[in-house]
Amino acid sequence: MRDPDDPRIADFRGVRDPEWLKRRRLFVAEGRQVIEIALAEPRLGPPDLLLTRVALAALEPALRQRRGDLRVFVATPELMRAVGGYRFHQGALGVFPVPGKLELQALLAAGAAGRPLIAALEAVTNPDNVGSAFRNARAFGASGVLLDPRCAHPLYRKSLRTSMGAALRVPFVRAADWPAALERLASEGLVRVALSPDPGGSDLDAAVEALASAAGLVLVLGHERDGLARETLANCEWSVRIPMAEGVDSVNVATASGIALSRFAGL
Repeated sequence: MRDPDDPRIADFRGVRDPEWLKRRRLFVAEGRQVIEIALAEPRLGPPDLLLTRVALAALEPALRQRRGDLRVFVATPELMRAVGGYRFHQGALGVFPVPGKLELQALLAAGAAGRPLIAALEAVTNPDNVGSAFRNARAFGASGVLLDPRCAHPLYRKSLRTSMGAALRVPFVRAADWPAALERLASEGLVRVALSPDPGGSDLDAAVEALASAAGLVLVLGHERDGLARETLANCEWSVRIPMAEGVDSVNVATASGIALSRFAGL
């Protein structure tokens, strides 16, 4: 296939336009590793794939496992550049239907530590940070991720790529009513732990020890610059700070999520 105007690949012409994808309820998986993960997820609907011959050969085992509920178009490298734009795709682009929304109950399934451990993101608008938080959640056995309405979508092209496909494996909920969602988790016995550089907060090591027997935890992380809203901080049972060298007041929110998740997961 050589022609970018071929009607069979119409769904690929908007892969660089997030609003176009949103209207059509589609998301883009790019790169062989992410597509392989997406093909193995049974809750994802049938995709259209645009692959170079090299990528097709590399993905052949995953395609055989998925069987017949997909369409594969073999493209020249020139067509891939014209359609995909960026070089991150490694000759492999997939357009998938956005999966159905999950309920909060899906986040309460126990993680690797035998109790719910949920990362909650408030106003994290940078797609790279959202993707990195999902990658950390996957790495440290979190049960899921809760996002407020302002967060970048985890299935946005850049978020998904940064997460290395973890956003397809880690359950997530985008809460229309953010305070109510956090309250619901608290009503299920989970302790809300706000990550904040506030010097009046508890030291991370002390909090990990004190909360070792908690039924479950929600680690609440805020905006890259502004941190958590006052109301959110006030509604969390704990405020916890990560110890840092003198003169440093904070770390990137994705870094903070990795540190906190690893410690509270006991890893």
